[in-house]
Amino acid sequence: MAAIMQFTIANRGGNLSVPKLSRDFLMERAAKMGFANPRFLARADLGPGESKTLYIDRFTQLVDTSTVPLVEGGNVPYTDFTIDRETLLVDTYGIGVQFTEDVEVYGTMKISPRIRELLGINWRRVQDTLAANQFKATPVRMVPQGTAAAPTFNFTLTGAFAGAATRDVQAEDLIEARAYLSSVLHAEPFPDGYYYVIAHGSAIAKFRRSTTFREDMRASQFVRQAFIEGEIGVYEGCRIFEDNYQLTRVLGTTTNQGEFVIFGRDTVFYGEITAPEVRFNRGEASFNLNKALAWVGRYGYQLAWADQTGAATAGRNTGIYVGST
Repeated sequence: MAAIMQFTIANRGGNLSVPKLSRDFLMERAAKMGFANPRFLARADLGPGESKTLYIDRFTQLVDTSTVPLVEGGNVPYTDFTIDRETLLVDTYGIGVQFTEDVEVYGTMKISPRIRELLGINWRRVQDTLAANQFKATPVRMVPQGTAAAPTFNFTLTGAFAGAATRDVQAEDLIEARAYLSSVLHAEPFPDGYYYVIAHGSAIAKFRRSTTFREDMRASQFVRQAFIEGEIGVYEGCRIFEDNYQLTRVLGTTTNQGEFVIFGRDTVFYGEITAPEVRFNRGEASFNLNKALAWVGRYGYQLAWADQTGAATAGRNTGIYVGST
């Protein structure tokens, strides 16, 4: 059996940014993003010249005046609202792969496309991990408890799960979490009118035990025209997406299954100083015999209302993490 060849070379020569390859690299993988899918994130408009510590402006909702109609001849009342900030930390991320021209010349396969594929997988997973960590940092948690026949739903606003799950998740958990998100937290849905759910495959398998869930999934296949990659359908006003990398099959330390996150718009922000790009090391000192490809980017993710532990203030905590201790 032939030995696996590994190469480590000195980093020599200049680095070239490859715009077309970078565009292809990003576009090819953008639809495959999980938590870092741009559709799920609020964008912070940034650019070169910013510091590593950035700020997200946050606005409180206005007072509900539905019970106070205006009086003819009177004035429109004014109300105060507040603007405050959350910190978003940008950092530099990336990784490179070194190889020699001999690998390309004498190898049995083209090495560059495979390296680009590996870099793409790595970039996607780094982005997903950073984004998922923020979604899962929401102070609002729910633990599935009770029994399958008589489920209960243990919500907390403390940033910690209140106890261990006593059963698998089921479609009722999704219904209850959506109701809490809408009626208690008053989270705004996305512009398409839906809340979004990212669930582990084990959670989706448990949801499918519900007849109404299966029927809604089948129906949504016919009425929806555009699906995001990873989307499996619509249920109870939620677009459902599957993720098996950032979420876990089991709930905490129990043997019950499976995790999911439900959220509305502006839950997590994405800030970018320089977009992730592909770079090529020309290896000038070795006359291009030693080469390297890398991706590098400067960006960050931040939960918009990370400081709202213990508060169910309307429109602030806009995500719920379903799991267990």
